[in-house]
Amino acid sequence: MDIKHQDIVLSIQLLKKEKILRSIQVLKLMAVVIVVFTIFIVYYQPSSSTNIFISLLAFLVVQIFVTNEYFELAKTSKKIRIINGGSYFQHRDTSVTWLVAAGVAVKDMYFILLLFFDASWLAHAYLYPVPANSYHQFLQQLTIGPITGTAFIWFTVLLWLIYMYLFVVGFIYTNEINFPEDINATKNTGNNTITPLEEVFIKVKTFSGDEIYLQGHHIDNRDKQPLILFPGFYQNGYVYDLSVEISLSRFLHQNGFDIWIVHPRGTAQSDGKKVKTSLDDFVSDDIPAVIDHVYRRTGIKPIFVGHSQGGIAAIISLMGAHKSSEGTVTLSDEKRNERQQNLQGLVTMGSFLDFSFSKKSWLENFVSDGLVMQIFGRKIRVIQSLSLIKIIKQFNFVGMPVSFGCRLALLENKALRVFLFPITWLLDFVAQLKIWEFLYHIPNMEKDIRRKLFYKTMDGTYSGILQQFYAAVAVKEMKSLDNKISYSVNYERLELPVSVVAMELDSLADPEMMQQRMVERMASKNKFYTMWNGVGHEDHFANPNYFEQVLVAIKNVC
Repeated sequence: MDIKHQDIVLSIQLLKKEKILRSIQVLKLMAVVIVVFTIFIVYYQPSSSTNIFISLLAFLVVQIFVTNEYFELAKTSKKIRIINGGSYFQHRDTSVTWLVAAGVAVKDMYFILLLFFDASWLAHAYLYPVPANSYHQFLQQLTIGPITGTAFIWFTVLLWLIYMYLFVVGFIYTNEINFPEDINATKNTGNNTITPLEEVFIKVKTFSGDEIYLQGHHIDNRDKQPLILFPGFYQNGYVYDLSVEISLSRFLHQNGFDIWIVHPRGTAQSDGKKVKTSLDDFVSDDIPAVIDHVYRRTGIKPIFVGHSQGGIAAIISLMGAHKSSEGTVTLSDEKRNERQQNLQGLVTMGSFLDFSFSKKSWLENFVSDGLVMQIFGRKIRVIQSLSLIKIIKQFNFVGMPVSFGCRLALLENKALRVFLFPITWLLDFVAQLKIWEFLYHIPNMEKDIRRKLFYKTMDGTYSGILQQFYAAVAVKEMKSLDNKISYSVNYERLELPVSVVAMELDSLADPEMMQQRMVERMASKNKFYTMWNGVGHEDHFANPNYFEQVLVAIKNVC
């Protein structure tokens, strides 16, 4: 294994380990909540033995999930030690087994939790509903659901014998599985194994004078070329960092770039859901603030990488679009020159302002005909697109019915997925629907990655942006929200180095029309147009086979 590939594999395993440790902490918290809730029921509802039985089952189910996480942790630690050139474990005969994982789980927390639970229940049985005056009465009051008092005693004795054995196993092998020094370990080459994600917040002052903060993540590569990674419509910046195994941002970092992932306003933990917003606000306020922040922090002109709406917003911003305190949008030569001079270059992927197509598209059909379903061979219009826009106008921010935080928790926590099975099943079903073919070419995407895209990146947008996109498709021209400025007739205002990427199977940005109507009209002396064959709108985020193509597109403007 060459050193560079070893670095990437080790980084992936360390990120995976951090994720497993976070999941274990969540599961521990769930176990504590169950025990505390159970004790609360015991002492405030003395006759609720059936509920106690259900709580006990939930407690044991969570323990099974924790054991599974420790099992995964052991396998990951094993891989890390092998990569670092060490033995599997300090005890060479240690193998990754569920017995060892269960032992560590018991020693780490469940021994004391079960002791707390049993002591509370035994004390309760002795005292409630009345103090027991005989062993027989004590056994009657000790009953939990279908478990009699006698059965509970025998079950408790057997369980504690097992727990004590597991505790000893856990005591012996805790350091073997946890191996906490992994996180700060160094490879035999002497280089750092991984650069952590640094959370950043970028202040944006809106045209109306409000202040909001955009959340982002920085993967430090000091003194290297900074990249600003900005996502597309309805998505957050996690498209660039889908998982520990599949992360375009990590790939670019390993190839020598200083990475800045930005979550647009209203998405992930970025502010702004209550602020009236259109694409004009993104281009006038947010994009310049992000560029300025990265330039000031690094002292190096960044390259802006925008996907879909992210690229569209960057193009318009670099035209000099500016929103005054009165809300009027103009194209400023001063702003154009300032913003372009602060960038090394611009890379856009699947970004086309005009929404014109060389052949009839589903998007044009939707705008003209509305939502149409075929039932028993007949086409039935469910709602006109104009009516839908009128409904959307009543809202400011249009988000997912299940919040981003909830979906992220479901994605990362197996126990929570089981407990909230109806929601999980519905989300999984929607994530695998064929309708997503417009967003990516399904044969290029594994099912698990499609699920991650849906759970982790789908977030929300603003009604003002939806109105602008609707109008752009209708008239084949992108305009300001008030229709006074046409951005589509001002491509010649772009003079900085530009690398434009189109995808052959992209149903949102037509490659042929993009080249004719946008790229050829850009004034840049250093402009590059590339079309990726066999690729859909978002395939390059989720399929490592295409990461190298992204790298080439970026290097065009370095």
